[in-house]
Amino acid sequence: MNHAIVAPLRNIHPLSYHMSSTARPSVNQLRKAIELSEKIQKLEAELAAILGNTSLPKEASTKAPKTKSAKRKKPVISAEGKERIAAAQRIRWAKHRKAKAAGKV
Repeated sequence: MNHAIVAPLRNIHPLSYHMSSTARPSVNQLRKAIELSEKIQKLEAELAAILGNTSLPKEASTKAPKTKSAKRKKPVISAEGKERIAAAQRIRWAKHRKAKAAGKV
């Protein structure tokens, strides 16, 4: 049995079956529930494709998941690069403070 199909059934409240808590759903009822669950997943995937909505469950997504190589890597700045940026910023602030002291800003 496909667990991805049965998983949404776990969210169904037991009282939503309109049966007593001691009665169990029949095989036909379970088949119908799985059928409906599959239809819902297909409709969610179709809706996500139309709206471009990624907030739907992954089972409903029709796109293949990104592989690690397809994801954009975060750029890494070396210590020397950070120091160059910091030095340039210190120079800009020094110029700003000098101009402010002279009354130009």
